Amino acid sequence: TSTSRDEEVEARVDLHLADGTSGWQTRRSARLRLQPLGLPPQLVDADGDGRDELVCVSIRTSAMRAFTGSTKTTLDAQLTVFEIDGAAFVQPPALNVPLQIAAGSRGTSPVVRVRPGRRGVPGDVLIAGEALLERRLLGRRSGSLRLADADAQARVPDGARVLVTDELGDDVLILTEREVRHVRFRR
Repeated sequence: TSTSRDEEVEARVDLHLADGTSGWQTRRSARLRLQPLGLPPQLVDADGDGRDELVCVSIRTSAMRAFTGSTKTTLDAQLTVFEIDGAAFVQPPALNVPLQIAAGSRGTSPVVRVRPGRRGVPGDVLIAGEALLERRLLGRRSGSLRLADADAQARVPDGARVLVTDELGDDVLILTEREVRHVRFRR
């Protein structure tokens, strides 16, 4: 949800636990207050430990107009990964890093997708920048996550749209007026 407090817009992420009867408890067990979200939150096992974490991509309020413009612009965003411990979000977050993401032209969305880790190995992050789609590996150090520099990239031509076609982010399309490019980063 979102609200406005003292003329500042904030996003709120509420945690509701299952009630044991295939439903949800009506009262929230935890709440996070964040900058406005640039993308829907993800629940994904980012660190590969077998439990889902909450992934949020927030943006500055002043950057919101970029979503309605007719040109491609870059946004200052924040990628934050919260571990969930029972009925609470663990503070501080496991990962909190600034990103530059492309806010495409009218009708397109920025792309930041955390892909799950497997068998104790952290996952990775797909990020569409101004002219590149890149993969950045997640790593663990001292109990928190780290985001490495890009280890794989694909060029995104001017005017192209980047579309993630599956839930895990394994299939990515780069769409131009004349072609469709299928991109798959091996893990």
